[in-house]
Amino acid sequence: SICVEIVARPYAYDDFTFTLQDRIELSKSCQITWLAANLLGSDDGTHVYDGGGYILHQGHICALAPRFVFDRDVVVTTSEDKPCAGFDPTLAHIKSAQQLKTAEDHIQLELELALCLALHDYTRRSGIRKLCLALSGGRDSAMVAMIAARLIQYLYPEADNETQREKVREFLLTAYLPSQAS
Repeated sequence: SICVEIVARPYAYDDFTFTLQDRIELSKSCQITWLAANLLGSDDGTHVYDGGGYILHQGHICALAPRFVFDRDVVVTTSEDKPCAGFDPTLAHIKSAQQLKTAEDHIQLELELALCLALHDYTRRSGIRKLCLALSGGRDSAMVAMIAARLIQYLYPEADNETQREKVREFLLTAYLPSQAS
């Protein structure tokens, strides 16, 4: 028997791992093959979908699809490894994921990826080619600027630092607008 699960499950930290472990157990106990795929991108700005998916056969992982894909169509990669603490094979295509040391680092990276994916999907679907950021100098402005700059890193992962800086300059126009609260 085969179970096919195509979902639009909004991103929530650790939900993918929890759901995968649950489906592994179901696939094993029911002795079935389980194929799952999640939507990738964002909807009207209220939800972000991290993509990802898997093929399970009688409790074993046969293939995993990467999550948070920015620069290409989704590619399924085979894996014999079970996701374990400190390494998430669905994030193996993200360079910074290889440097994670703590659970806190993993949480921060996934949140950053979700925000960047939402920004990328929104600008792509809207036809926006350049962002104008009004920066006050406060923490919120710094965070928005960082997310926009990190998006460039995810879109051009093989580019050297100078090329990425040039891409940031092409993508971002900034204006300093200080406020009393900054």
